[in-house]
Amino acid sequence: MTYFRVPILSLLGLLAAGCIHLEQRVQINPNGSGVVTYEYSVAEDVFAALAAGHLAVGSWQSPPAAGLSWFASERAVNEHFTAPEFEVQLYRVNRRDGRRVIRIVVLTPSLQRALDTGKLGDFRLARTPEGNWRFASQPPAGPAAAKPSKAEVARLRALCDDLWLRLEVSTPAPILDTTAKDRRERQAVWLFDPATDDSFLRVRPRIELVYRGD
Repeated sequence: MTYFRVPILSLLGLLAAGCIHLEQRVQINPNGSGVVTYEYSVAEDVFAALAAGHLAVGSWQSPPAAGLSWFASERAVNEHFTAPEFEVQLYRVNRRDGRRVIRIVVLTPSLQRALDTGKLGDFRLARTPEGNWRFASQPPAGPAAAKPSKAEVARLRALCDDLWLRLEVSTPAPILDTTAKDRRERQAVWLFDPATDDSFLRVRPRIELVYRGD
């Protein structure tokens, strides 16, 4: 199994903002194409700072050169996904319950090739020796990070009080194995919420699933 890198925890901008909700959905289609949907929710005052580029906020997404507040700018999103492997189908900003909600939908004709670019983060999609498919995060390059102290975990816990991350992966065939606690026949969900379980602040969560090949 591999580990899921959460750069969002190592960025000072996030720790200064805290109130970030991110839901990312990855749909793997039978023909190998895919749909990746991001939905960010931030408080109105935080969004204003993000739009101005004053805060650095990371995500599962590899940060583009335009800056880590990329999702608050439609132009930055389109520039980041300027490649044959991607098509930005939707960029929409709405207001909901005092928060700004940013929804981004990206299409790709080949999810495997799109993941290989690194623009969708550390995830990769590859065949297993048995002929099945494995969707998994890759271990970070370089030496493993030192385990945070109790004081550091407590500080992260306080600063990330309103942090909420959800990853959902849908597959075209039954899932054979996964590290997700919330598992259905063709869907796996990982939820990271310090309010209910802050273990991901201490140890990198493991993100992996294997689904049946053709």
